[in-house]
Amino acid sequence: MANLAAAERDALLIGLLRGDEPHLRATTLRRMGTPATEERTERTAGQLVDAACARRDARERAEKQRREQAAAENARLAAKSRRRQLDELAAEGERAWSRVATRIAEKKPVGYDIAVALLGDLQEVTADAEFDRRIAALKEEHRRKPAFLERLTAAGL
Repeated sequence: MANLAAAERDALLIGLLRGDEPHLRATTLRRMGTPATEERTERTAGQLVDAACARRDARERAEKQRREQAAAENARLAAKSRRRQLDELAAEGERAWSRVATRIAEKKPVGYDIAVALLGDLQEVTADAEFDRRIAALKEEHRRKPAFLERLTAAGL
């Protein structure tokens, strides 16, 4: 650009900034003695397809990694939430067992389901011997409730 007259140089720069003429860049580069295609290389259709496939594969790998990271984060948050829930249940102590008894006393399928789910959680926070003793007592106390007993068996309790 240094070899152009000031007026000509200014006109070219203004034209480039405005973007009015689509071929002005190529014209300017040609006038300056720089080939317009110096930075481009010729590629075959096969090379273009290979490059497109490589970009697609990279995008898919990145998306897979993002999904795996999101799944791992969700699992971590779920485990943290579950641990907090179990800690709160353990802190309830006898009140949690009273809730089980209240749900069983409703004599309704949904109450049995809630009681069995709560018992499953209590199994995780209660010592094995204590839990086994309490389950045996519940089975004996509610031996005339086959729907409840079936739910206990199905839950592996």
